[in-house]
Amino acid sequence: MSAPARPSFLRNVMTMLTGTVVAQAIPMLAAPVLTRLYAPADYGEYAAFMLVATALSALASARLELAIMLPEKEHEAASLLVLCLLIAGGASLVLFLVVLFAGDGLPEAFAGSKIGDAVRLLAPMIALQSGFQVLNYWLLRKQRFRLLSISRVFRALAIAGANIAFGLLLVPRGLVFSTLIGQTVATGILAGQVAYEDRVALKGFDFKLARRLAVLHREFPLFSLPAELLSTLAGQLPVMLLDKATGGLFAFVQMVVNAPLSFVSGAVFDAFKERATRDYREQGTFRPIFTKLAKTLVLLGIAPLLVLVLFGPPLFALVFGEAWRMGGEVARILAAMYFLKLLASPLSYAFNVVGRQREDFILHIWIACSTFGVLWWGRTEGLASLAMMGLYSVNYCVIYVITFLRSYQFSGLRNPAASGPGASP
Repeated sequence: MSAPARPSFLRNVMTMLTGTVVAQAIPMLAAPVLTRLYAPADYGEYAAFMLVATALSALASARLELAIMLPEKEHEAASLLVLCLLIAGGASLVLFLVVLFAGDGLPEAFAGSKIGDAVRLLAPMIALQSGFQVLNYWLLRKQRFRLLSISRVFRALAIAGANIAFGLLLVPRGLVFSTLIGQTVATGILAGQVAYEDRVALKGFDFKLARRLAVLHREFPLFSLPAELLSTLAGQLPVMLLDKATGGLFAFVQMVVNAPLSFVSGAVFDAFKERATRDYREQGTFRPIFTKLAKTLVLLGIAPLLVLVLFGPPLFALVFGEAWRMGGEVARILAAMYFLKLLASPLSYAFNVVGRQREDFILHIWIACSTFGVLWWGRTEGLASLAMMGLYSVNYCVIYVITFLRSYQFSGLRNPAASGPGASP
């Protein structure tokens, strides 16, 4: 009996994109309401909180979830899954206990920062975010793209509904609480499905095997983990180095422009990770799917780029209110950067496929240092906020071009262990 046919790459991409489009349509429809309930400073506080939460979430699982895609045998991948969940859960518990025993001391220490007493919510947010990422990689391996799409739609619905409710009720930190609720919904959907569908595989957890696999894939905690932290930090430096209002504008543009593009990129990214890893393992190269995906991403990104460049400020003023016109100026300045990010970010998984995590880490050191350098120079020279945004954008454009070119080179490398028709003799 022949093996069941795998879903095509195009079908997987369309499944993820459908859920992504719906998930992104929800906050976009809610945005004109939210801009009248929250001020730019609220978005600045929210961005600062999410910066810390995202960075700590990457630490929580040690980025070992990236290795879940790699083993040929399912029981090995399942052992890695459980190990990652245990590590993430333990890290979140430690943070929770630190906050608990610190009492009011820790929130008071953050009182003068943009995070404030929202520091109390870091532990549950990190547990949910890291758990979602770990389960996400397992479900990608199992090609359950429909479930991943559904979870994102429900997360968007929960966040949008809670944002509006908290805004009307004038609840402090409403944006943070809403995201926590939405992440609970999304992670709960994935956890429930995995616990039901894969309970047999999970029961076969072998700690010795998991530890051996963790050592085998130590490049991820050694290089991918610090690279992810540097990427998160560099991407949000404007929130930290600009004043609260300007940082809030940047955060808002990230939400209404970068987030939709990132979700589209992420949907394609999820399908690409599974396909590229499989092609490299079985066929010896993943250049064909890389090239096909690059062309698709260019077509997806060119229209938003032109709209932002030509109509950014008046479009923001019309949709979100005149007070947000400056956000359109920021979006216009960052448009080219967003376009190149849409192209380069998902394809950069090529670094992991061919085991170039060390080079990826070095690249991220440069990203963090160069980003901090151009913003700090602009600040010390007294440049206007928009000029600093321009420096930030140009620096990232250069970075994304280099990342794309290196990823393209890696996609053509041959895997000597492969046995398919594309493998080396």
